Order: sequence, then structure tokens, then C-alpha cells
Amino acid sequence: MWCKQILDDEQRARHGQREELAASERRNAVLSGEIEELRSQIEVLEKTRKMAETELHEISERVADLTNSNSSLLAAKKKTEVELQALHV
Repeated sequence: MWCKQILDDEQRARHGQREELAASERRNAVLSGEIEELRSQIEVLEKTRKMAETELHEISERVADLTNSNSSLLAAKKKTEVELQALHV
């Protein structure tokens, strides 16, 4: 009788362990899916970051070009004003 009890206890324990294993495998599958989703999001964000960096570089170059043009135009304006004053004298 006590052997039957031990066998029943072992079977219940084994059944419980199988259920725990199945639950762990389900959690693992869910977490693996979340990891893959996060990797995909990271990849998209990395591409977006690189595009933003490229755009920032292009805009910075454009600002530098416009600043140079503005400086040249201001110098030309000043020169023209000086020449105009010289004509009025």
C-alpha cells in the first residue's frame, strides 16, 4: 500500500514538473517572440537614425554654404556702400 502511495506521489510530482516545463516553454516562446520584435524595432530605429544623421549632415553643409554666401553678400554690400559714398563726395 505504501508503494502505491509513493508511486502516486511520484506520478503527481512528475505531472507537476511537466506542467511547469510546459509553462516555462510557453514563457520562453513568448519572450523569444518579444526579443525578435525588439530586434526588428532596433533595426528600423537604426536605419532611421542613420537617415537622420545623413540629413543633419546635409543641412549643416547647406547652412555653412548659406552662411558663406551671406558673408560674401554683406561684404559686397559694404563695398558698394563705400563706393557709393565715394561717388557722392
